[in-house]
Amino acid sequence: MEIKDFNRVSKALSDRNRVLMLIEAAKQEWIEYSDLLLTFNLSQPTISHHIKILRDAGLLVIKKDGTRIRCSLGYQVIDELNYYLQELVNQRPRRS
Repeated sequence: MEIKDFNRVSKALSDRNRVLMLIEAAKQEWIEYSDLLLTFNLSQPTISHHIKILRDAGLLVIKKDGTRIRCSLGYQVIDELNYYLQELVNQRPRRS
C-alpha cells in the first residue's frame, strides 16, 4: 500500500458514520443500499456521499443488480491496510 492510498483510507475511516457503515457491511456478504438508509438516521444524499468515499478508498465494493444496489467490504484494501499497519508495528524498536 502506497502512502497516498493509506492517506485515502485513513480519511475514509475518520468519520464515525463511515466506520459504522463498514461494521454493518461486515455482518453479511452483501448489504442493500436501502438497508443502509433504514439503519442510519441520515439523508439519502449523505449516505450516498459516505458510500462514495468508502468506495473510492476501496473499502466498499458496489454491485448494481437492476435497480438494486448492494455493498460489500473491499477485502483487498482491508488486507493491504492490515499488512501495512502490521509492518509498522514490526518496525518498532525493541525494548531492553
